[in-house]
Amino acid sequence: MKHISRKSLSSILFIFALTMVFTLIPANQTQAANKITHKFSGVDYLLTKGKTVTLKNSSVVKWTSENSKVASVSGNGKVTAKSAGVTTIIGTTKYGSTCTYDVGVKTSSFIPAYKNRYKVGKDMPAGTYAVIHDPKSSSKYTYWDIHNKKKNGKLLNNDGFSYTSIVTLKKGEYFELDGGYAVPLNKAAKSVFSVKNLNKYSASYSYYYGGAAKVGYGLPAGTYKITLCKGASSGCITLMNKPKDKDAYNHNKTVDNTYISKSSNKSATITLKKGQYVYFYGCQFKKVK
Repeated sequence: MKHISRKSLSSILFIFALTMVFTLIPANQTQAANKITHKFSGVDYLLTKGKTVTLKNSSVVKWTSENSKVASVSGNGKVTAKSAGVTTIIGTTKYGSTCTYDVGVKTSSFIPAYKNRYKVGKDMPAGTYAVIHDPKSSSKYTYWDIHNKKKNGKLLNNDGFSYTSIVTLKKGEYFELDGGYAVPLNKAAKSVFSVKNLNKYSASYSYYYGGAAKVGYGLPAGTYKITLCKGASSGCITLMNKPKDKDAYNHNKTVDNTYISKSSNKSATITLKKGQYVYFYGCQFKKVK
């Protein structure tokens, strides 16, 4: 048998120990320090302003927050929620590797993208919400759905879009949101629903690329010429007297469906009345009177 020197044995044990350290760090949380990115499709911890959580990882020797205005972190891993938003908490080990934890901070007027379902009436108030796509999201569109149970529940309604959506949530329902944030409609900036912004974000090759608005709240009432946006082969505008909710097939809410396409009518004229809700994709708005 070949004799192994004490020096060689020490080196082997050091490499083994180092390997074990990296093995103990969760694989999905290890990444290069210069490649820290938000995972807006979900957060590891969801807090309200002023609440704290202590991250426990014995391998970490230094904690930092990507945005301390959203959530700060102390030397021992205690995270304190500061203001609405999402930030990444970075833990650096003595070997230079990093592990990350995404922390979302919600307020009464901001609910970050979070895959786990919120219970309406407990985790968030019932009411009508504007759901707005977050441009920092890794996805090009935002998705929401409503279920009647937290797990394995019946899907009541859903929507996918590139800019905005509007939904009414009722107590006891479960709301799931991915790729954007929700704001009570009466607290959303009216400029979000201006004709300029709706046209800017509606260009599409896909059904998901579009938006929604409440007439009279940023989008003026009146008569509009609707045309296909650049690159779209078809478009549709649905007028409703109430926003989307769990009643996906309640046609009493639908006032009109207007379709345009390259193969048939490339434009249409519609009249929008104050208080109506507009859901659309592939279209551009131009007010004519």
